[in-house]
Amino acid sequence: MKIAMSLILLLILASCSNTPVKIECGAKQFYADYEKWQLETFPSYASSKGVGERHNKLFKSNIENITKLHEQNKVFLAQVNALKDSKNCESEKVNLSLLSHGFKEDVDQFKFATYLIRFESMGGPHTWLPQMYKRVPLKTYQNYADYLERMAQFPEVFEEAKVLSLEGLKRGITPPKVTFKNYESSMLDLSKGSATKSPFYKPFIKMSDNLNAEQKKKIRNTASRIIVNKIQPSYQALHKFWTEDYYPYLRTTIAASALPQGKEYYDFQVRKMTTLDITAKEVHEKGKSEVARILSEMNEIQKKVKFQGSFKAFLKHLRSDPKFYAKTSEELMQRTALILKTIDGKIPKLFKTMPMLPYGLEPIPEYIAHKSPAAYYQRGNLELGRSGRYQLNLSDLKSRPLYNLVALSLHEAVPGHHLQIAIAQELKGLPDFRKDGGPTAFIEGWGLYSESLGKDVGMYEDPYDDFGRLNYEQWRAMRLVVDTGIHAFNWTRDQAINYMKENSGLSEKNIITEVDRYINWPGQALAYKMGELKITELKKRAKEALGAKFDIREFHDVVLKEGAIPLPLLESNVKSYIAKTRNN
Repeated sequence: MKIAMSLILLLILASCSNTPVKIECGAKQFYADYEKWQLETFPSYASSKGVGERHNKLFKSNIENITKLHEQNKVFLAQVNALKDSKNCESEKVNLSLLSHGFKEDVDQFKFATYLIRFESMGGPHTWLPQMYKRVPLKTYQNYADYLERMAQFPEVFEEAKVLSLEGLKRGITPPKVTFKNYESSMLDLSKGSATKSPFYKPFIKMSDNLNAEQKKKIRNTASRIIVNKIQPSYQALHKFWTEDYYPYLRTTIAASALPQGKEYYDFQVRKMTTLDITAKEVHEKGKSEVARILSEMNEIQKKVKFQGSFKAFLKHLRSDPKFYAKTSEELMQRTALILKTIDGKIPKLFKTMPMLPYGLEPIPEYIAHKSPAAYYQRGNLELGRSGRYQLNLSDLKSRPLYNLVALSLHEAVPGHHLQIAIAQELKGLPDFRKDGGPTAFIEGWGLYSESLGKDVGMYEDPYDDFGRLNYEQWRAMRLVVDTGIHAFNWTRDQAINYMKENSGLSEKNIITEVDRYINWPGQALAYKMGELKITELKKRAKEALGAKFDIREFHDVVLKEGAIPLPLLESNVKSYIAKTRNN
């Protein structure tokens, strides 16, 4: 490898000279080599960063390539650990430790063979492929021609998913059957209709002005042929596979502990998703404590609005009174846009550092909305001229209460995901791997923490909006109880659904969607509340230690200055900030 050869060369030079030679760390060369490997191995990743002249390939997700990735991760882990242990790399200790931790998790997870599960209740390859164009440069004629080549390979993605899924059936590694009611409609809907009405045709409706009329016509005609002759038949075949060969044979259990090595796998997921050395039992008990605390605050809101009746009756009122729901999708979008513009004007009170990248608001595509959450965020790229996107679910308006909108918008856009992720992307002096991702506990913990910041700038003056904030915090607290309940303590699906109904104002549809998500994605839902609890704890600690010297804008700079990091490292950074500020 290049790193090893560089070190050997330096040692030889040192032995041949009377002058001491300082041996360089080699970490920065490794970062560059690793980034180059990622760009060459994962074409979609390269496209999302706008790197390379061609964007016409896809990574082949087969057993051979997945095994090769595992072996390569073991090599990377050994290389990073060697650098980390070198006395010459003290200045890179944090970066190398984070890389080592990530490679170790990837290596350890391989033995659980979760790569054999290609479908989950909220989607699969058939739902993310139509949106791939959003992460591809489409400016030149060659860009469009390349993307058409990639589109023509989409049926291969389904074939790869089928092979892996069937291997999963043989080994007893499948998603739970009960969570996939009406799932096949997401395949069937995309298998028919005119090409120009297909989601796959969307990037060809409004095309770059760099193309002339003849080029646009040629690209559109080719796109239509690929959609009708390749993509739609592949969706029909996938639907047949799902209904005849896969879905009927999925496991009837719901707990991760029912999988091969299931208990060990769930314990691994708890540590991975929280970045903490913590047990499922500890998480479960913390969740119950938080649910009780938040429930008492929700009862205070009920008193404040002078609702007469039980808390259960109050929840029924919130779920059924038409005044709490938008009548049209346009109304929901307009209300959300007003919230976003309002919070935009208040952000400087809370933050010193702002990202250059803007964000936009758009609906979740109809073909996946019925299986999607209330909203989600898609990162942008300033260099590619692509803004961040807060995507809102406009389906089934009776399950989208308006009192949740403020908290939801603060979480997904600003000061939540957009602000945190865009700042990370624009950080100077950090290797690329520190800018592009990070632990879920930090990212989603920040999103949940951001919801509470609305109280500091007057976003919850309406008590129902404040109830919505508590409702969303309760949602994440219940996750600690429900996720661990299902996967570690033998809870049934109905038990989880009823628990969430009794302790929150979430709609029944949202609750069912969420519970199915926890069943399909063990441990991931723990990240939100555990991350938020740590950030809130650290802010309280800083306030108490610094008194009048505490500045919320400085604190937020400290939290966000290194991108998304494990919670123990965040705690160390805040401790250093407290000590430094106290001594100034």
